[in-house]
Amino acid sequence: SCSVEAYRTLFRQLANGVTWASGLSGSTSVDLQAWKWGRKYMNDQAYQEMDMKYVLLGIAMFLVYDGGHSLFEVFWSAHHFFHENHIHFPLGRGSSMENFLPDFIVFSQNYINTPLEQNIEEAFENAIRTMMRFSIDLKGVEPRNQMKLIGRES
Repeated sequence: SCSVEAYRTLFRQLANGVTWASGLSGSTSVDLQAWKWGRKYMNDQAYQEMDMKYVLLGIAMFLVYDGGHSLFEVFWSAHHFFHENHIHFPLGRGSSMENFLPDFIVFSQNYINTPLEQNIEEAFENAIRTMMRFSIDLKGVEPRNQMKLIGRES
């Protein structure tokens, strides 16, 4: 059997991510700079109406889908962009560049009361279940009990 702390560690790994290489995504930076440029120089109402929560989610979905980026590489790069451009968009804990820790739970709160709220929550729950299914430490523990052990009811 697996200790409760092992479950909590697994949950923290999934919620806070693991850095890959430098932990930064140049592609995210290019995409966000293109959005910024478009808002400044394009005389197009669509750029002015783009909500950052959907812009960033679109970027993340595109970059993470093929496995070439982790979600947290996108978060770290976006956090840096937001910090430089004085944009308030929570992606984790810690506001400075030095103490920032990406957190999917904090990120998902940007979508409360939007049409995507349920989808974001389901995606995270599915990711936890998949990670648990492939974790050697969690073999033999009933799936319904796994979520309870990390403090998230299924």
